[in-house]
Amino acid sequence: MRAALMSALAEVPELDAEFVADRLLPTVRRIVADELGEMADRVDAESHREPVLDRVVAKLHDRADVLAES
Repeated sequence: MRAALMSALAEVPELDAEFVADRLLPTVRRIVADELGEMADRVDAESHREPVLDRVVAKLHDRADVLAES
């Protein structure tokens, strides 16, 4: 994620891409984590307790937690 952000920011010469990436990345990760969590909640609400969907929901929540903590 950091490499992609650095690449995009490198095209704007007046920005210090590394500084901006370091400042933006936590916010981007938090946004993605929130969206993953919301999607997991939506799938969970509609899953009708299907075992395979329960595992998907758990993985989505786990990934959202990792992103939120980094």
